[in-house]
Amino acid sequence: MPRINLPADAEAKVRRAVRNAKKPGVVAACFWCGHGYPKYNHEIEDEHFANVCPNAPEPLKANERKRLG
Repeated sequence: MPRINLPADAEAKVRRAVRNAKKPGVVAACFWCGHGYPKYNHEIEDEHFANVCPNAPEPLKANERKRLG
């Protein structure tokens, strides 16, 4: 089974994302930066990770850029 490596500040990131996801009009939140999504689908998420999220790990950013073409 693959091992999942969480960042040292994972608990704080989860709390921030949950806090933002509870705000009115927010349907999802980014684990890495806490950005609240007013609407959500995989394409919006890909765009966020590829071009907007300042805290996403570089391999994730590169993968999403590749997926977007």
